[in-house]
Amino acid sequence: MDLTHVISGKVLDPAGVAITATVPETAVKIDTSKENWRETYQTGELVVAKGAAVTAADATTLGGEFKDGAVLINSHEFTPADDGLYIFRRQIDGDNYSFSGYYKSGSDYYKLNTVVLDNGDFTVDIIGLQEVTNSVPTADQIAAVKLAASKDLPAVSATNTTAVYDAANNKIVLTYGGADENTATADDNIIININLADDHADNWTYLQDFEGDGKTTNGHFYLNEILAAGATSDMLVKSVTLDGAVKNQAFTDLTYDLTVGLDSVQISPDEDKTDASYVTGVNSEWTPATAAKSGTAVTWTKQ
Repeated sequence: MDLTHVISGKVLDPAGVAITATVPETAVKIDTSKENWRETYQTGELVVAKGAAVTAADATTLGGEFKDGAVLINSHEFTPADDGLYIFRRQIDGDNYSFSGYYKSGSDYYKLNTVVLDNGDFTVDIIGLQEVTNSVPTADQIAAVKLAASKDLPAVSATNTTAVYDAANNKIVLTYGGADENTATADDNIIININLADDHADNWTYLQDFEGDGKTTNGHFYLNEILAAGATSDMLVKSVTLDGAVKNQAFTDLTYDLTVGLDSVQISPDEDKTDASYVTGVNSEWTPATAAKSGTAVTWTKQ
């Protein structure tokens, strides 16, 4: 039995996508069905409305106080009437600010491209730097804001994925390199544990027997007994779980498929049924490994 892996899905594109009159298909929508979505995407004081810095006139229209270049409103309940870019500021320490916001188009809201500050805060990427000291973005900075965009995750291959058999912990650890296809850069890695039955080693022999070992096909598991017609083998895979080391934003959508391939050799009823005839029949067909049989037990050796 062999286990192969397919990963598909989407990840945020670090470059984002420019705001245009028609929202690009790759732009990432905000899930407004979540009750607290406003608390995530509009936090603090409104500094940009409809793509421009707010003014005292905007404060009158929006029903809030204008102070220090911002409209002081209840941002968690704010619902814009017009389409455009909306950005809110929050002072994090001293003269440093982080920004949140969205782009509204009709009834849809879209995420803005963000960066992570040194203190771990997410902020709208208005100048492409890790720190933002302007309390109100300039016109050029506002124009540089991009929408968050998604792109397809690369296909699993032998160059961007490793599958390591961890016999001591009864699992195979699949490490997929993520958007950059490099498993050495851990921040975007997607790690999946294929958890094996606790007693799998008593019932299955693992051999790294094919070219590409440690990659997308992680060798073969050989059943240590003859499987009678209609019978069920001992369990091999118990469960599949996403590893806790996978970091936020490693993906925005993920589908993982585990494909189990089975090769078998049929022993016909009219054969000798002796250990010697079994071994001869199996080994003449099965080139990656050779078998020895004693009673119902089978022992496998790498060819």
